[in-house]
Amino acid sequence: VAKAILADFVAGLESGRFRGELLYLNDVASASGTGTVGLCVKSPEFAEVVLKRRVWHVLKRLAAQMKCAQGKGLDPFAAWNDSQVLAVLAAQSHADYLCWHIFQLDVARLRSEHPTGLLSPLLSLCGQLHALRQISNSSSFLAYKCLSADEALSTSDAVLELCTQLTPHSRNLVDSFGIPEHLLAPIAA
Repeated sequence: VAKAILADFVAGLESGRFRGELLYLNDVASASGTGTVGLCVKSPEFAEVVLKRRVWHVLKRLAAQMKCAQGKGLDPFAAWNDSQVLAVLAAQSHADYLCWHIFQLDVARLRSEHPTGLLSPLLSLCGQLHALRQISNSSSFLAYKCLSADEALSTSDAVLELCTQLTPHSRNLVDSFGIPEHLLAPIAA
């Protein structure tokens, strides 16, 4: 994944226009920014910007690292092998963003098909919880300045708040997995 998107990323940087799987990086203002996002940490827009920023900055660093290695005489294969840690992070960042984006599209479709339904708000909460948990658990978001230090700290508080909002729905969420009653711990009953 990283190798395929790296070539597309370099071509997009050179042409000023991203194509294919990286089309979402054409919103350069949100993708290439650093520091404070300026949105409510619990909003889907916050997660969208922060996830995009990580893809942008990790790919940019990977491209620079590869160019530097090749400039020192390493062949492309050796340069790629020397960049594996960053390549894995680039692939993970891209996959995380795509999963988030597709999930958001599906929740929006569900919301439009069933405007009074309870499922889309619940799924939206679960999705936001997942995204914020990813952001709070990975130092790469802060290391690449995808958000400010204050925003990074507030993601943990936001995770707890979202868990509190999901608490009344916990039994329904557990039941949706079809786990037999006798396998549930007494706390879940």
